[in-house]
Amino acid sequence: MDKICIHCRSKNIIFNRDHGFYRCNDCNNVWAYPGDDPDNDEFDSEETDLQDALLEQMLGGGRMTFI
Repeated sequence: MDKICIHCRSKNIIFNRDHGFYRCNDCNNVWAYPGDDPDNDEFDSEETDLQDALLEQMLGGGRMTFI
């Protein structure tokens, strides 16, 4: 699947693997997706459980999903 700039719709983009972001060569817009973050897998299940418990206390329910 080709990536397209979310600002100008150009296909002239590059992906920075070191930092996990995309940059459009036409308009210089920069964006990232959480799954592309090289540090995305740093959270272990114990930290995730703690985050879920804190969210439950603060918001009264469930896990938040970021897109």
